[in-house]
Amino acid sequence: MIIDIQDHLDENSSVDIVPAVQRALAACRTADHPTLRFHPGVYHFRADRAPETFSYISNNDSGVRRIAFPLVAMNGLTLDGGGAEFIFHGRITPFVVDHSSNMVLRNFSVDCDRPFYSQGEVVACTAQSLDLRISQEEFPYRVEGRTLYFTSADWMSLNDCSWLITEFDPRTRAPTRSMYYYPIKAVSIAHLDESTDKWAQLFTSTEPEPGVVRLHYKTPWLHTIGNIVTISHEKRNNPGVFIHESRNVAIEDVRLYHVGAMGVIGQLSADITLKRVVVATRPGSSRIISAKADATHFVNCEGTIRMEDCQFDNMLDDATNIHGIYSRISRVAGKDTIEAELKHFQQYGICSYRPGDRVAFTEAQTMQTLAEGVVAEARVINARFFELRFKAAIPAGVCSGFAVTNVTRLPAVVIRGCRTGNNRPRGFLLSSNRPMLIEGNTFYNSSHAIHVSGDANYWFESGPVRDLTIRGNTFLNCGYADGAAPINIRPEVPKPQEAKAGYHLGIVIEDNTFISPNPNLLTAHHVDGLVFRNNRVKVSDAFVPNAAGKPPVQLCGCRDATVLPCSPA
Repeated sequence: MIIDIQDHLDENSSVDIVPAVQRALAACRTADHPTLRFHPGVYHFRADRAPETFSYISNNDSGVRRIAFPLVAMNGLTLDGGGAEFIFHGRITPFVVDHSSNMVLRNFSVDCDRPFYSQGEVVACTAQSLDLRISQEEFPYRVEGRTLYFTSADWMSLNDCSWLITEFDPRTRAPTRSMYYYPIKAVSIAHLDESTDKWAQLFTSTEPEPGVVRLHYKTPWLHTIGNIVTISHEKRNNPGVFIHESRNVAIEDVRLYHVGAMGVIGQLSADITLKRVVVATRPGSSRIISAKADATHFVNCEGTIRMEDCQFDNMLDDATNIHGIYSRISRVAGKDTIEAELKHFQQYGICSYRPGDRVAFTEAQTMQTLAEGVVAEARVINARFFELRFKAAIPAGVCSGFAVTNVTRLPAVVIRGCRTGNNRPRGFLLSSNRPMLIEGNTFYNSSHAIHVSGDANYWFESGPVRDLTIRGNTFLNCGYADGAAPINIRPEVPKPQEAKAGYHLGIVIEDNTFISPNPNLLTAHHVDGLVFRNNRVKVSDAFVPNAAGKPPVQLCGCRDATVLPCSPA
């Protein structure tokens, strides 16, 4: 059944279409397999009258969000934008797909009237300050009492998080080489992230002349005059599309020109497909940043995550990150029960466990899995703590300090025909025990193109890889900024000398083409059964080498590896 947005407009809809969207969605909820249809044109969405709810969104910041399209408890909806442009004003989350199934979002673009970051041209830099020429029209601001506030018609920066400084080359619109990003802060953020708080420099601000802002702090290096510096001054509050506990969700022919956090974030969901999704700045725009965090991110999802013919450019984080969550056992509460804690503040509120799920008990210092258990009952205590009761007794040796992760709720992955780069810092981050195929993609990232990790001590992102094929891809000058290998397989193992087996298994890297100024192509730690074969390499003259002397393949703690030399491309 067709539900036409035109039938729900009123005299205010040209200024704010959010109320009309709520009326149209109400009609969709009473229809069988509805299609909500838009028409070509520009539609404005404002936060003022948007419905709101509190959300925990993994790897983003929790809180109350106002939502333009709350697609909650729906089945079989197709939202067809008809080529429309959706412009969002203020702190508003465009799409939430929650407890829904068989959903399709297609044929529209998303942008913000004022981006959730600011940028300026470097006009001076010393060891004690950085001067930026900032357009008041594009990135409005004011300086009051040595405090810098970025503003819009709807919001003002809050100085409630670290601000990320990133330097870009205006010619290539890509991050510059060497050390190119770091955090600064106006106030302490130790209560949120002690590690970042220690890294971030305290700063104050002045305005030596109209349109020029001077940031006073100890600069870690001298920024290049004429380059562009971006300042990320908002928390990760408003992703483009948030998918929660939903199944069979497809996003097709959608362009995300700018969003205030991640482009697409899916958690505790199954079978998500992205086809011809573009996360990149609007053609012709002076803006440098598309998504203020990852282009895509998937946490404890099931089924298959599929991305085909997508483009992910100019994000302030990775193209995708697919993983589970490690929690730390805080106490053994009984012979068959543990209490566990979510350790990273951006994972609070995400309890992925259901009866019947398999759980791995992992020693956090060696990253060795001692045993598995099957969940009989999961009970949430609060946002940080939960209890798991198992169908059998807790295995001997498992104690507080061990990590636990859900090894049932992880996806198969297919990423094919995608392009990604010009971002800080990496391409695809992959951690799943299901089959994963990365085929026919093109990478031009400033750091690693593919990163395979596993960490139970800081990011707490699981888990071990068991079947990963990286085939037929092109790696173009990847790692140009920091000299990193295009492919990096490096789980965080604090005591590797005590590990009795590799953390990852079954990784095959074949038939790829590496075009790079640097000789290092692959770094692999703690992998059993690694295969590197039939790959080609060509020396690039696009950059001066910054990793000279490194071997093409560097292995550490790997067993039964097969590594064959590359042929000329």
